[in-house]
Amino acid sequence: MKIDVIQALQLSPEDSARWTSLQALQPRLDSPFLSPQWAKAVATAQADQGDRVKVAVIRDDDGQALAYLPVRVKAGVAMPAGAPMCDYQALVSEHDIAVDPRRLLAALKAQRLDFCHMLADDETLARHGRGQADSWIVDVSAGYEAYAT
Repeated sequence: MKIDVIQALQLSPEDSARWTSLQALQPRLDSPFLSPQWAKAVATAQADQGDRVKVAVIRDDDGQALAYLPVRVKAGVAMPAGAPMCDYQALVSEHDIAVDPRRLLAALKAQRLDFCHMLADDETLARHGRGQADSWIVDVSAGYEAYAT
């Protein structure tokens, strides 16, 4: 496996499409905060600091993207792209993809990855958490009226 790190605003249309398709494969990844559009929006909103929003792209030996991890890197610390206000995070990947976190850190040029709302079943990062707690979401997949009643 190879890990490429690119600025969120430099994400190619092909990578954006692949990321979106990987997200669609797993209902647990169905969140706008795990999308390529979110990473790009955060980078755009950061203006002069938008270059800190990066995406680690894990590729197989043929160059096919297997996973995406959007982060913001500052002073050797990688954190969710939208942290601290929106820090929902997961490795958006094919099923059962695990990556050595040390390789991720090295590729990101970071000494640590801070996270607090990682999906509990994330193969790569969840086992490195210090604790676990429920996190609430609002399911409006059937429309707001169905949710409200």
